[in-house]
Amino acid sequence: MKDLTKLKQEQSELKEKLLKLIDFLNSEEYYSLDTQEKSLLASQRTGMEIYLNSLTQRIYGVNEANFTGNVLPLILMSMFNPYSAPMSIIDKDAIKEMEVANERGNEEE
Repeated sequence: MKDLTKLKQEQSELKEKLLKLIDFLNSEEYYSLDTQEKSLLASQRTGMEIYLNSLTQRIYGVNEANFTGNVLPLILMSMFNPYSAPMSIIDKDAIKEMEVANERGNEEE
C-alpha cells in the first residue's frame, strides 16, 4: 500500500484534474463536440469520480455517504446507449464537501 502522503498527493492532483474536466464539460466548446466525443468525456469523468472516491476511502476510511451508489445504473445505461452522456455521480459541490470533510478528518488526527 502506498504511504498516506503519496495517496493524499494523488487525491489532490486527481481532484484538480476532475474539476478542470467538469469546467470543460460546462463550456461552449464541449457542446460543439460530436456525440461520440461527449460520451467518451463523460465516461472519463465517471471513471475519475470512481477513482477519487476510492482514493478518499483508502485515505480516510469508508464513509457512510458513498457517492458510487448510482454507478451500476450508469454503467448499464451506457452499455445500452453508448452515445448518451451519463448522469453525474459527483458534482463540484460534492467534491468541495469531500474536501471539507477531509480537512476535518485531518484536524482530528
